[in-house]
Amino acid sequence: MLDHVYSTPKALHRAQRSWLKADIDRFLFHLANQGYARGSLWAYANLLLHFGAFLERQGIRDLVHLPQRIEPFLAKHYPPKARKDIGRGRSILSRFVSHLIREGAVPRPDCRPSTVPCGDRIDQYVAFLEKQRGLCPQYLRSIRRRCAALLTHLYRAEGSDLKSARPEALHRFLIAEAKRCGRAALSQTCSIMRGFLGFLERQGLSASGLASSVLAPCIYKHERCPRFLTPTEVDRVLGVIDRQTVLGKRDYAMLMLLSRYGLRGIEVVRLQLDHLDWRNQRLHVRHRKAGNNTVYPLGVLVGEAIVAYLRQARPTSTCREVFLRSNAPFAPLTCRTLSSHVRKYLAQAGLQAERAGTHTFRYSCAQRLFEVGMSLKTIGDYLGHSDPNTTQRYTKIALDQLREVAVGDGEDLL
Repeated sequence: MLDHVYSTPKALHRAQRSWLKADIDRFLFHLANQGYARGSLWAYANLLLHFGAFLERQGIRDLVHLPQRIEPFLAKHYPPKARKDIGRGRSILSRFVSHLIREGAVPRPDCRPSTVPCGDRIDQYVAFLEKQRGLCPQYLRSIRRRCAALLTHLYRAEGSDLKSARPEALHRFLIAEAKRCGRAALSQTCSIMRGFLGFLERQGLSASGLASSVLAPCIYKHERCPRFLTPTEVDRVLGVIDRQTVLGKRDYAMLMLLSRYGLRGIEVVRLQLDHLDWRNQRLHVRHRKAGNNTVYPLGVLVGEAIVAYLRQARPTSTCREVFLRSNAPFAPLTCRTLSSHVRKYLAQAGLQAERAGTHTFRYSCAQRLFEVGMSLKTIGDYLGHSDPNTTQRYTKIALDQLREVAVGDGEDLL
């Protein structure tokens, strides 16, 4: 593969002399199969050859030592203020080492020892929740993170341990948390704290009564107004997308799905080619949050947007997901990437929405259906809800009825 990357005899000779030649060659071949351009392959090969020469000057010719020598190489190879270049170099070298680990050429690193005091207590609690309640890995990571923050506060800020911790120490921790998060997040933190402290108390590892001393803030059902856009504003957002570019064709198709069907962001990025029934003009959304499946009629405008992306902009890939990254590696998009693009187009359209993201279009779709007279049951089925109460928070504002109240005395509405 290095023979295709370098064209001059001097560069080829330098590559042939490197003790990492065979490993770099296999890595570049892997990147080429993922769609990396020749320029990117040259940049990867050039840095890796410098890395190999750096190790050789230190008398290192064993792949086992590669992970530990990345930071010393970056410190010597780049000037201290070149943070962007250092980050790019660290990413390249980390990918190279990860590739060698997958091949078995480099042993997997041992798990780093936990820097959290009494981290084994958190491990026991998380294992208990996973076994007894079957919580998803994402929520378990959130629980682990908040429990670690609590223990770190108790042991380092308060100078106390679990046995001698007092309710006042917990209150000071919650006050610090309240300065950086909202009431809803703080309420969830309190719930996690009560569960964790109750578990420790049952195990005899903490003082009694700590769990009951954690008081959560009041959260009122449906207290927030929905953040929706009017149909005119939705059209403004779609209009700012440059549909002549590869990125614009992809983003326009995704935003059409968000606005027309009110799909969740995760449902858009997980949409697969098999879910598009072109013959019967159907769109299948499977394995939704409520565990159900929904079939939509595939509208003409949405279908044309998806076809334009598939024919003119989607890179060649074995992935079955419809929407892929525009740059190599051509992997499926993440929900975070989609949300960032939504916020970008909202800003370009000159629109401000509270907590802007993919759900802004979901609220907008529900509000549009509500204003044309659809029942909550129909709207809930359209959005894929299993609980009718979930749909209520999407349709809390009846604008037309409020306008009638504003211009009249309201007696005819009673």
